[in-house]
Amino acid sequence: MTVVTVPVADRPECIHALKVAVDLAKRLDGQVMGYHLHPHRDDDRKIPTGSGSAKGALKLFESVAEEAGMPVLHKLSARKGSAAHWREMVGSPDKVMHIIAPVSDMVVVSRPKGNGKGATGKVARDFLLEALRKGGRPTLVVPQKKIKSIGKRILIAWDQSRAVTQSIQSSLPLLRAADEVQLHCAGADYHHAPKAHHMRSYLALNGIKCRITTSRGLFIEDELEEAYAAMDADLMVMGAYSRTRVVEQLLGGTTEHFLMRAKIPVLSTHSVG
Repeated sequence: MTVVTVPVADRPECIHALKVAVDLAKRLDGQVMGYHLHPHRDDDRKIPTGSGSAKGALKLFESVAEEAGMPVLHKLSARKGSAAHWREMVGSPDKVMHIIAPVSDMVVVSRPKGNGKGATGKVARDFLLEALRKGGRPTLVVPQKKIKSIGKRILIAWDQSRAVTQSIQSSLPLLRAADEVQLHCAGADYHHAPKAHHMRSYLALNGIKCRITTSRGLFIEDELEEAYAAMDADLMVMGAYSRTRVVEQLLGGTTEHFLMRAKIPVLSTHSVG
């Protein structure tokens, strides 16, 4: 994993996601790409004026990178080691994410306040949904609070889906760097698909030791949160699965709970099928 992309605005809710993006890029010897979005003058979906100026966003980006000891570059250059790259684009979240997410190894976004209601909450929700829907790359959703660590103890929410398999494969560098990895099955592996022990073998072949835990699968959200707390995890990896390409119907059930409401970092990849 070498390219970590993060939208940046001069707003308090951006700080935590930005710090996580910079920290992950530095730990993985990668590059962080900070993008500030200017709304198109003909676009009705205006980003609220409270989103702050581009100068303010750049100042925030530079301060977080400087704190991490990472140089800020305004032009791409072939260099060794981690660096922070600044970009500004014009457009809406759906159009911009369609361009930048596929050429990222991970997109880091803030969890919307109030389940995406209100002007700024809707913008955050748009970034989250579009990163999932348009990118085909793992999206890391970060709660709006200070995070002590992320990716040291990782819980995988296993459900045999193609989406969670893609999330696991996309996050192999993070899993290799983790101190502990646990795969939790909330319910039985009854689908005609890889079982938990198959995934454990796959991870072992990739140099990742993984422990399997199980629960009954009656109250999946509660059981996953209990497993997360019992492990003292600092990141959950899961899939975002949908049978439709309509954005408004992308989230539902367990996916919606953890991406939009839970207070923990969640890394997810969207799969339709």
